[in-house]
Amino acid sequence: MLLSSYINNLENSMKKVGTPEKTPAVATANVATVAWDEAIAKYVGSFNGQVLSRGNTAQYCIDHITTHSKKARSLGVKTAVHVKNASGSFGPVPVVDGTAIMDEINEMFTITERFTFMRNLIDMVIKKHARSVLISGPGGLGKSYEVKNALKEANLEDARWLAEKKKETEIANGKDVDNVIEDDDSIQDIEAKILGDMEDTMGGDYTIIKGYASPRGLYTTLYRHRDKIIIFDDCDSIQKDPNALNVLKAALDSDDERYVSWNSEPIGGSDIPTTFLFTGSIVFVSNLNLKKIDDALKTRCLIVDLQMTADQRLERMESVLENVSPDYEMNIKRDALNFLQENKDLCHDVNFRTLLAVIKVRAAASKKTDWKRLAKYLIMTAR
Repeated sequence: MLLSSYINNLENSMKKVGTPEKTPAVATANVATVAWDEAIAKYVGSFNGQVLSRGNTAQYCIDHITTHSKKARSLGVKTAVHVKNASGSFGPVPVVDGTAIMDEINEMFTITERFTFMRNLIDMVIKKHARSVLISGPGGLGKSYEVKNALKEANLEDARWLAEKKKETEIANGKDVDNVIEDDDSIQDIEAKILGDMEDTMGGDYTIIKGYASPRGLYTTLYRHRDKIIIFDDCDSIQKDPNALNVLKAALDSDDERYVSWNSEPIGGSDIPTTFLFTGSIVFVSNLNLKKIDDALKTRCLIVDLQMTADQRLERMESVLENVSPDYEMNIKRDALNFLQENKDLCHDVNFRTLLAVIKVRAAASKKTDWKRLAKYLIMTAR
């Protein structure tokens, strides 16, 4: 089941929690019960006096017990039901909180699983089974790398790289391709020069846009690459600008034909129409928390939330350590990761950039160097 569908199903089930008509009967000896614990203000799933799960919703406890709890399996528990507590209450009718839902989902699925889900969804975009994917999570933990790796393994070509090769060929053949920006250039002239190398039929399968993009620049990018996969990597400005969001909503519409229009000031480059048919796909790679991303954009995308605790970040590093900085020996990388695991509480931000810094310190250390002392200083001062 796709993660976005899971969220919808979980929300629907949560709306029903708290108002069942009667207490479900526990029919067999291998059924756990889930009840509201007023002392801790959480639902608690238990079996023969042994606690199996705690959560903000009864549905979470039921799903955890029946799907993920090793303790439940060892006790022979087959299912779980929501029952009244000692006070005769099923618990409060929950307010559906998207952030709380995602927190509980992220507890149910390991970070390794969620990266696998991300790869599955990227493959769906590549095979044209999905129009858009939104990947949200902290920086420096491999989101962009995994997206690029999926494109590479699918033998797709970067349109920007092909454009650079074409430009080099034109220069070699004596063609004037000078797009120097002058002081008296208008905004339209500047955008035309920056984006002018992206011809309509430039070829390639995808393009990657990083950094800032104005609504006008976004429209131009969508037009130039209207039949390709467009990856907006750490380009969060387009998610905050209402005009850019309107352009994106048109490009990601659920209609069979997605027409995008620009009826404001002229677009740089006279060849760009005010309306065009967009047949491409979009992948958003964002460091923003999901709750900070526009709802209209989220409803148009398949979503993977890669928010992680420090332990989950270290788990992710452990799973891919062999592929990290392949020029360094494995024992050096292992020493660096062990150091981070031992000092995670001192580290301001546990990520791959931090790991790479510690690897370099460990690799450069001599017998006279207290590399751990130096590494500790670096991870404490990094901000």
